[in-house]
Amino acid sequence: MAIKDQCENCRKRGTTECTDTIVYDGVSCSSYLKGINLEKSEDPKDDNVQTTHQTVSEESTEEFVYTSEYLKQNTEIHGWLSFFLFTVVAGGLLSVVYPLFIFNLAEYDNNIFLALADPLFGLMLFLLACYTFHAFVNRQPNAVFLAKMYIIAVFASNLLALIGGEYEPTGLGSAPRLVRSLIWSGIWFAFLLNSNNVEEVCPQEYRQKKNLDIYIAVVFILFPLLIVAISLTSELSTRSNQETALFQNVVLADNEYTDGKVVFARPSGFTCQQTEAEGIKFFNLECESVGSITLCSDYEDNRSEQNVRTYWKNWEDEDLKKNPAEVLNFETLETNGHPYYYAVKKYAIDDSELFWRFIMIFDYDTGKVCLISSYDGGYEDYIDELINSVRFK
Repeated sequence: MAIKDQCENCRKRGTTECTDTIVYDGVSCSSYLKGINLEKSEDPKDDNVQTTHQTVSEESTEEFVYTSEYLKQNTEIHGWLSFFLFTVVAGGLLSVVYPLFIFNLAEYDNNIFLALADPLFGLMLFLLACYTFHAFVNRQPNAVFLAKMYIIAVFASNLLALIGGEYEPTGLGSAPRLVRSLIWSGIWFAFLLNSNNVEEVCPQEYRQKKNLDIYIAVVFILFPLLIVAISLTSELSTRSNQETALFQNVVLADNEYTDGKVVFARPSGFTCQQTEAEGIKFFNLECESVGSITLCSDYEDNRSEQNVRTYWKNWEDEDLKKNPAEVLNFETLETNGHPYYYAVKKYAIDDSELFWRFIMIFDYDTGKVCLISSYDGGYEDYIDELINSVRFK
C-alpha cells in the first residue's frame, strides 16, 4: 500500500492521537494503525447480495415433503419386510382355503350362515392382506396402518378360538398352532414399530389413514359381533325347539317330573314342589326322615373339574360355611352313559352332623346338565335312585 493511502486509511488520522508530521518519503508512519470497516455497506449492490443469500438460506430449511413416487424411487423393500409381506399374503390365502377344505355343514347344526362365517372371515383377511401388500409396494401412506390392522385381526381371531375351545386336536387348527400364531403376531407387530426398513419405506411423518381404512376396521369389529349374535339366537332357537319337542313327546310316570330339559323320578318317600326364579325351574323335594333336595337343569359345555368346583362353591349354603366342615368325597362317575361329578361335604353342627351332597350330570349329545343339591343326616340310598332316574331326552 502507498504511504499516502496508509495515511488516509489510518484510524488515528484527524484525532489527537495523530501527532506526527506527515512526510511522504516512502517510509511508513510509526503511528499507523490499520483501519477495518465494520459498518454495513450502503452500496445497493451489497444489499442485493446479502438479501439473496438470506433467501437461499431460508429456502434450504423448509421441511421436505414425501411422495409415493419419491419413496418408490429412493427406497427398497428387503429383508424381514419382504418376508413379512410374503407371510401376510400367504396367511391371508390360507385363511380362505383352509376353512373351505374342512367345511362340514353338520358341525353347525345345518345352519348355512354360521357354517360360512369362517370362510367369509378368511376372505376378508385375504382381501386385507392383498390391500396391505399393494399399499407397501406403492408406498402408500396407510401401509403400516393396514399391516397393523391385519395383525390385530389375526391375533383376535386366534385368541377367540383358543378361549372358546374351538380348535382341532391336531393340524392347523390345533391349540399349539394357535398359540404359535399369537406369538408371531406379537413379534410382527413389534417389527412394524421398530424396523428401520419400514421407517424408510413409509416414514412416520408420511403416514396417515384413509376413510376407507376406518370403514374396513369397523367391518372387522362388527363382523365377529354379528356372528356371535346370530350364533346365540340360533342356539336359543334350537334349544327352545328341543324343549318344545320334549314337552310334546315325553310320557311321564306318576312319580316323574320334567322342566323341559330333563326328566327325573321322585325318590320314594319324598314330596315334590316346583318353583321358578330368573327363568330357571327348580324342584324342591322333601322327606322328613331323610332330608331335602333341590334339582334344576341348564346348558353347560364346560365339563372341566375346575368349572364344576366353581358351581360347587357357588351352591354352598352361606350359613353352613360358618361351621366346621370336612370334604369326604369328590369323584367322577357315570350313570346310563352320562358322566357326573359327585361331591360330599360333612358339617359339624352342635352335637350332630349334616351331609351336603352336590351332583352335576352331563349329557354330551344335547349339552345339558342336571344339578342336584341335597342335605341329609347320613342316609344316602335315595341318591342312587334319583341319579339313575335322570334322562335328557
